[in-house]
Amino acid sequence: MRLNGEVRGVPRDPLSRRRGWRCRFGWLPAWALAAAGCLSSPSSGDPSGGGPGDCGTLRSLSDDFDGPLSVWRWSVDGVGTANGSQLVLSAAPDSTSALFSEQAWWLDGDLEIELDPTTIAEDALVEVWLSSNDEERQVVLSLGDGTLSAMVYQPSYNGVRDNVPFDPAMRWWRIGRSDGHFHWATSVDGTRWTEQGEFDAELTGLAGLAITHTARTIASSVAIESLNSGLRNGGPEPLCPLSSFTDDFAVINPRWFIFDDPGCSVAFGERADIAIGQEGACGLASYERFSLAEDQVSVELEEPGDCSLNPSFDVTGEDAGFSFFCGLDGESAWLTAVFSDSVGGTTEIASAPWDGVEFRFLRIRHVSDDSAVVFETSPDGETWDVFGTAGPVDGADVSSVEVSLAGYADSAAGTAIAFDQLNLPADGE
Repeated sequence: MRLNGEVRGVPRDPLSRRRGWRCRFGWLPAWALAAAGCLSSPSSGDPSGGGPGDCGTLRSLSDDFDGPLSVWRWSVDGVGTANGSQLVLSAAPDSTSALFSEQAWWLDGDLEIELDPTTIAEDALVEVWLSSNDEERQVVLSLGDGTLSAMVYQPSYNGVRDNVPFDPAMRWWRIGRSDGHFHWATSVDGTRWTEQGEFDAELTGLAGLAITHTARTIASSVAIESLNSGLRNGGPEPLCPLSSFTDDFAVINPRWFIFDDPGCSVAFGERADIAIGQEGACGLASYERFSLAEDQVSVELEEPGDCSLNPSFDVTGEDAGFSFFCGLDGESAWLTAVFSDSVGGTTEIASAPWDGVEFRFLRIRHVSDDSAVVFETSPDGETWDVFGTAGPVDGADVSSVEVSLAGYADSAAGTAIAFDQLNLPADGE
């Protein structure tokens, strides 16, 4: 085993790779997708079960847009300017600017939005979208022509559920879901709220967020001041622990985003089989963000192929990435553990010749007392050996991370790979 050396084989940088994964949700109708320049993500059904209830819901979203816009949380299409205290979406006539979330939340609790409407043109349209990842269901707060409306788009119904005349003093909007029903409200001070009623929609499970601003005949702008800055009943809740995300890959799970690189193929049926027919990336990344703090995540690399596809198990945050991957050094396969930092630095933590028995299960674990992330291997998913340790990683925020399972073809197609048993023991019980 080699420690703290130059990265063997293909350099791994999960931070730079994930920055290319944009517009994960098929959030918007065709006109908005065209205006925003996004591609639809693969349809994968609708998560059910209502989510965890006390973590990872809409209440875990909070941003006051102080400082630069976080590319870990958001992407902007069109003109978006973060001026240190707000995000301004500006649109020329007959154009759209939009803010898209880079993650999903479970549809429980409330989302509160503070906007400055004073610079919105009279004929402009401002909309807040909560949307499934399959383009089938959306709930929208829509401001246009002097009216604020609660709208629903779904297979059984498209249209307005409720509306009220808009007063520019209504800087705060609320949309949420509880007990199976959506509710919405408005406020002039963020403290005293006018409840506008309940309505039903088929949107459940995970949802992404988008705020769009469309100018019509004249230029327009809208300032987004904050999201969930003054939540009722306490502040933002935490994200769910990463160990709570389990999958046996028997069927496609809508909690995953599937890479849409050309030639990418991901098949499910007791495991996730990953193949790619040309240079590029192929695999799965979680729609949700989780907390790795004092937690762990494990997976079975059931089929590494010959490691020419560089099978990779990544846990990635805004300012740090932790990766296991199997790659070729000449004709020999090596397992490598890598730490990536926010400025593009990549450090090899450990590397060893590939052993298909001893390295069948891989685990990444955070230890807060040592401010360290430990890489571990196991032949059976029960007894673990330390492979290497990254630490101290005091500057790394591990409270919001995503997990990905992928292969990376460097020039030509590599041998297909397969992952199984995410956070599950070998027998799946």
